[in-house]
This record gives sequence, structure tokens and C-alpha cells, in this order.
Amino acid sequence: MTQLYYRYFDRSWDYDGDTFLFQGNVVLIPLEFVVVRRTPKGVWIHDPSVKKFPNCRFILNDSKKRFACETKEKALVSFLARKKLQLGYLRANINQVEDAIALATKMISEGKT
Repeated sequence: MTQLYYRYFDRSWDYDGDTFLFQGNVVLIPLEFVVVRRTPKGVWIHDPSVKKFPNCRFILNDSKKRFACETKEKALVSFLARKKLQLGYLRANINQVEDAIALATKMISEGKT
């Protein structure tokens, strides 16, 4: 029996072969990775949809942060952690942009160009 590992990603667009179609609704898609080999320290997985140049990834058994997980539930928890981290980065960028706008506005109003 083939063993699988999973990783979720989000998408709000589709591709029909010619153009990208933006749908507006976010969907979560689970990717399935096939376990190629097990070692005492972890597993080697690969994406079976990649035919031309299959790339394998190694996942440590004891690692807290993983590329893919043994169950869909764990993969969804991992997805949530990645999205929360991404949101933190985006909020930091927004704060920096707002500070830069405020500073530039202040400089203009004080005539310090």
C-alpha cells in the first residue's frame, strides 16, 4: 500500500490553459506526496504529479516545522501555522508602509522636502 504525506495550500485563481481566472473565493487544496523511502531519521517524499524532473524532499521525524505531514489533520494545522506567520509578515509590512506615508506627509506639510 502506498503511504502518503499531505500539504495544504490556498488558491483563489484557476488556469484554463490560456489565461488566469481570478475567482475571488479562496479554496484549500491538499497536495499528496508519495513516501519513497523511510529511514530511521525520517522519510523521503515526492510529488507524483511532477513527471519530468521528480524532486524528492526529506522530512525529519523529530522536526517541528515540516514541509508535509502524515495526516490531513496535521497538514491543516501546519497550514494554519504558515498562514499565521505570513499574516504577521504582512502586518509588519503594512505598519512600515503606514509609518513611511505618515513621515512623508509630515515632511510635506512642514516643507522639509
